[in-house]
Amino acid sequence: MKPISETHCVSNSLLKIKGYNIYHTNHPDGTAHGGTVILKSTINHFELPQYRTEQIQATSIALSDRNGDLNISAVYCPPKHKISKELFTDYFRSLGNRFVVGGDWNAKHLHWGSRLITTRGTELKNFVDKNFLTTIATPEPTHWPTDPNRLPDVLDCFIFKGLSRSFFTITSSLDGSSNHIPVILTIGTTILKKQNVEPSPVCCKRTVWEAFRSIVNEELQLQIAHKSEEDIDDATNVLMTTIQSACWKCTPEDTSPLERHVVLAEIKLVILEKRRLRRLLHNSRHPQDKTVFNKASKDLKTIIAKVNGA
Repeated sequence: MKPISETHCVSNSLLKIKGYNIYHTNHPDGTAHGGTVILKSTINHFELPQYRTEQIQATSIALSDRNGDLNISAVYCPPKHKISKELFTDYFRSLGNRFVVGGDWNAKHLHWGSRLITTRGTELKNFVDKNFLTTIATPEPTHWPTDPNRLPDVLDCFIFKGLSRSFFTITSSLDGSSNHIPVILTIGTTILKKQNVEPSPVCCKRTVWEAFRSIVNEELQLQIAHKSEEDIDDATNVLMTTIQSACWKCTPEDTSPLERHVVLAEIKLVILEKRRLRRLLHNSRHPQDKTVFNKASKDLKTIIAKVNGA
């Protein structure tokens, strides 16, 4: 499945790929912008209502797994509009309680790896924190401007709810020729077998940015001449080495046992679902609800047995 942001499709655009379903939402004026979801026809799903305003365009679909519906949304937010917390609230409410949404937010914040913080980035970060959402992004820039006077930065990230971060892996792809780097998010629906120790990114939300700035100011050498290609190469190497070293010094390692966390997270989700089904059964006493509850109980026992036998 491929969520695509800023598709540049118009109202009369027609795209067909054999063996795939394609859903897209255009800008209200029918030109450019918009979001698209492409997925295999063999995947059970249904399309959710389009979300289309001048500030946010999103295409969303619903999948199902043993924990219920999982909504996937491809979003694009044009840069020129102000997006209020009320509009963010309205959009995210349309996705329910279990979702993954990704795309070009045109919002910068240090929390997801951007170089700086913009007004929209602050609004989005505050909304994420207030509503207990989680962000995930690659440690490298996702947008490479064609203007040589502008620096690459992170504009694309994923936001999710109702899932553990440990069920995700995220990487960048060098395929394609757009100024936005494709980002590949892999979502696990079963117990993930990850290594306990993963290589840390250069920076992440654990980075202490005030300490980073202090180290860079102290260690960065600005006396290098720039009169030849070798001088420029030397200056570039010094800059990159200084930044990397400062980031590593100011980013504490995550020493939590990742694999155990993944296992416990999945067990917790199944237990919560079992409790919900038990309440439903107590209220309805319907045979079908009892069948669903019994299946959830069996699934929980299977997972626990798998963990104990590992």
